[in-house]
Amino acid sequence: MTPPSRPMNDPLTSAYPVLDAARLSELVEAEVCAGGLRHKPGRSTSASLLSRGAGRPLGWVQILLGHQPEKVANARRRASARGRTVRVRDLPDVAGVLVHGPIDTDPRLHRGLATISPVLPDVGAAIADGAVEVLRYNALRRLVLRGGDLDTSGHLHPGHPWEVAGRPGTGLVDGVPSTEVVRVSAVRRGPGLRAAAELAARGLPVGAAVLDPVTPTSRHVTVWPWVHGLDLAHTPDGDAAAAAARALAGIHIVADSVGGQRIQRMLTPGDPPRHRVARIVTDALAIAPELSGRMLPLIERLPEPAWDTGHIVHGDFSADQVIRRDATPQHRGTEAAGDDITIIDLDRVRLGDPHEDLGCFAAAELRRTGGWGLLPDLVAAYPRPVRRGSLHAWTLHALVMRLLEPFRSAAPDWRGEISERLDEIDRVLTEGVLS
Repeated sequence: MTPPSRPMNDPLTSAYPVLDAARLSELVEAEVCAGGLRHKPGRSTSASLLSRGAGRPLGWVQILLGHQPEKVANARRRASARGRTVRVRDLPDVAGVLVHGPIDTDPRLHRGLATISPVLPDVGAAIADGAVEVLRYNALRRLVLRGGDLDTSGHLHPGHPWEVAGRPGTGLVDGVPSTEVVRVSAVRRGPGLRAAAELAARGLPVGAAVLDPVTPTSRHVTVWPWVHGLDLAHTPDGDAAAAAARALAGIHIVADSVGGQRIQRMLTPGDPPRHRVARIVTDALAIAPELSGRMLPLIERLPEPAWDTGHIVHGDFSADQVIRRDATPQHRGTEAAGDDITIIDLDRVRLGDPHEDLGCFAAAELRRTGGWGLLPDLVAAYPRPVRRGSLHAWTLHALVMRLLEPFRSAAPDWRGEISERLDEIDRVLTEGVLS
């Protein structure tokens, strides 16, 4: 396939080979498509390699423009240290190179992969054999694997059931196999892990890391219990949404309780909302400058969310972060039905405004259902006053944060989908939330 001619100063130069699934497949010599794009105009584009059709994570790819031999050398050296190789291909049409490899050669995850190597010396083989399941893979950022139990010490070691049994699960919890989730991250673990553990210790229904967050085996690896059940997004239920609202409020108000200030002191606020919006606008203008005429006036009209950082917030709250244990066959029809939930993925927990979590949930429901979905149930059961103006502002903020998802997922018509999302933001700005 002959690549089309592009202007040399095109900000998407490094992204074109990744956005075009047919050309990407030709370049890596496998039937793949891309996901989880990270784009730096004029420098590089990285992405996860996914199998065409099934979307199964296979590896990573990076397009490097200009002269960046140190990155190629680092990728080769880190793969070699694990007994692996990466492939490099010149791309004369973009004056750059393509580097790619399987998951366990990811050059940014090398520290965490080295930590789990006594248990999983060959991550690729373990995935192919079904010994572990890839729950999520964001190239050069994070790998999440589901595997078997830890021993009683809670540490990864060669006796781990992944190696011994060769399959997930060795124990039983409430009659279902007990498994663990291992997260390998490119960045060091933050204080949110300690905070999540403290919240769980106070009886709040939240998932917390298994390994002691104070003395971890690695700053790039965390181990979490697998929460059995189905998420609220796939099993929507008003009673479960109400239970989630009460649990979420428990997180928000814990800093007001005796001893809760200690958890609060572990955390820091996120970036101010105006700074987050500015980054999205900058990124959007870099990849689709033709949208500036619509986007900039719309962004100027958005209300600025109140920036109250006196509370602990989840930071990424949505229906798929709520696991319903009552949705499993073991719990259906029991007294716990509708109220047995666990809030997961608290790795972004921080200080902020409770309405940020509510607005994040609202935006996710709008994207999931085309309407407000479970938001009325959540708001009605939330035991603290909900300021409609703040809910509106934070919902709009969350929608802006999701604006570039079509590009990052390499959607075929990503420009059109971004335009549709601008229409959605405009509509919510005009009509309000739950109006």
